[in-house]
This record gives sequence, structure tokens and C-alpha cells, in this order.
Amino acid sequence: MSLNLPMVESRYPDQFPTYDISQFLVNGVKAFGPGSVTATVEPNHVSWDIRLDTSQITDPDNRYFFQNLPADLMPGVSTARIALHGTVAAQVQWNASWRFMQIYSARLNDRGSLSFEARTLRRPA
Repeated sequence: MSLNLPMVESRYPDQFPTYDISQFLVNGVKAFGPGSVTATVEPNHVSWDIRLDTSQITDPDNRYFFQNLPADLMPGVSTARIALHGTVAAQVQWNASWRFMQIYSARLNDRGSLSFEARTLRRPA
């Protein structure tokens, strides 16, 4: 699989490409810095390494922070994982049908940051 996305330097780019997915951030959410919003594609999984600045969001009631993610990165079914939201745990959800990612049961601007590492199953070919 080859996505038309900017690649981040990695050890095995031909086997496990790592993509900068910051272009899909929405609602005023920003990357903490270069290389802080990435997805690495493995044969059966996608590894996510996400560090976000949520202090400048544009709509506090909107919990989306990614939208229109490529279908090849999304899991086959909606999936949830735990994230660090400021200094407390929060749940993030991948919506497989609509290709967005959101925080669950908290407002994005409550704590100023959102960070997580996760591994999700890849959508069947």
C-alpha cells in the first residue's frame, strides 16, 4: 500500500512507512511539532503516535480532532483507545464508517493537550 501523504523519516520506510497525518487535523487542533502526528503502516496494523495541542480549538462543543482520514489507515470497525488528555485519561474513538477520530466524554479544550500511542487492526483489503 502506498498513500499519497508526506512521509516521516523512519528506520524501515520501504517495509513500514510512517506518514505525517497532520493535514487531517480539524477544529483548530494543531500538532505539537514536526513528527508529532504520525501513522505507521504495518502488514496487519496501523500504529498511531499522536501529540496534539488543543488549546486553540475553534468549536469547544465539537469533539472531532481528525476528519477525512484515508480509508487505508482506518480500522475495519469503530475502535476506542485510551489517551492522555492533559493529566487525566480520556477515550478516543476511530469512526470507521465516517473516517474521523474524536475524544469521548470530555471537551477538547479542557486540558490543552491530547496524547496517545495506539495500534489498530487494518481494514481488510
